[in-house]
Amino acid sequence: MSEILYAFGVGCFQFQSTKSVDTNGENAEYFRNLKNFLQQDNSVKDVIFSEFEFNNYINDYDSDNRSETQDISDLEYLYPHFSHGKIEIKITIPFRLQKEYLGSFRDILTSENFTIVINFNDTLPVAFIYPEKYENSPSTSTVIVWKHFKKNFKEKENIEFLMLGPSPFHADFFVYAKKDSKLEISYNKKSGYDEVNIFVSPDVEVEFLKEITEYRLKDEIGPFYDIVKFRNSNNRQIYKIYEDIETLSQGKKGNLWAEFLKKDRLAPDIYSSLINLEKIQLEIEENGRQVKEMREHIENRFGHIGLNQKITSAENEIRENPIKSFKNILSTIKDRNFVNTTNNSVVFAAISGVVIGFLLNSLNYILRFLYELIVMTINFFFSLF
Repeated sequence: MSEILYAFGVGCFQFQSTKSVDTNGENAEYFRNLKNFLQQDNSVKDVIFSEFEFNNYINDYDSDNRSETQDISDLEYLYPHFSHGKIEIKITIPFRLQKEYLGSFRDILTSENFTIVINFNDTLPVAFIYPEKYENSPSTSTVIVWKHFKKNFKEKENIEFLMLGPSPFHADFFVYAKKDSKLEISYNKKSGYDEVNIFVSPDVEVEFLKEITEYRLKDEIGPFYDIVKFRNSNNRQIYKIYEDIETLSQGKKGNLWAEFLKKDRLAPDIYSSLINLEKIQLEIEENGRQVKEMREHIENRFGHIGLNQKITSAENEIRENPIKSFKNILSTIKDRNFVNTTNNSVVFAAISGVVIGFLLNSLNYILRFLYELIVMTINFFFSLF
């Protein structure tokens, strides 16, 4: 029987800079600010930066690239986003606070001390949360940590805490010692939180095993978080189209003039929504190509995708969208408005013709009356002589 070595949870955490900063060197402005940001809470016992390629980070500062909800999905991109590096945070969260954070939904842990290791890569960062003691539900440590961060880590030093979630992966990770095992990953779908069992050689020290498993898993969990971020952003765009359809399909009928004039306001909205749907579809197709490349990269590197079921599930959620139905609905509304506009134009032209004909006939009577009046006046004037 395999011996269990340790357990952990995972999350996606980011410390976003809200201003343009220097990132060149370990003592650069961003890292000084981040250390001060983390140490504003006495529960943080230590902060260690390692393995950063300080001159190699992705993306530039943009003041509009902000999140109002502390959700990474709100961002266009992370800033700064390093392609390599680790942030290790040692923190103590007492049982009384755990009880406050968990309420009646989960039991508190047996651990008060946690080590958070945030791994950066080309995708979204992956946070591994290790409780000090073995826990039957290590994912609870992720819940405790992110709730503590959101409550206690207020924006400071132009740094703010963001996360993807609250818990998009929903899994407990257990590491077992198994003879003659290099590194095997077994993903088990369960009701509630899923279970990921990792089998490793018993001849390797635990601290080194953590590095090995982090190295192996970040290349699958990071891309999974990218898919989740895209899915969340994509869903918001699709929901905006849904709101447009609701507005367009529930237009109240008014008088003829209101209906006739309203076409100029509705038509651009319909075409704009149809164009936006096409853009969303193109983004989905491009995301699909990127995920395919990611899969090929993992398979070429490790031989198989250990978390394939989880990644596939997230992909399917993106594919199962109402874009085709929305296109049909918008096309129907567009055709209906075209018919209404045509009918209204015909009616308007008919009414205009009647009104103009009436005015012309009336003008003819008026001119004839004025002519006869002038003639009578002249005759009356000459009769006086």
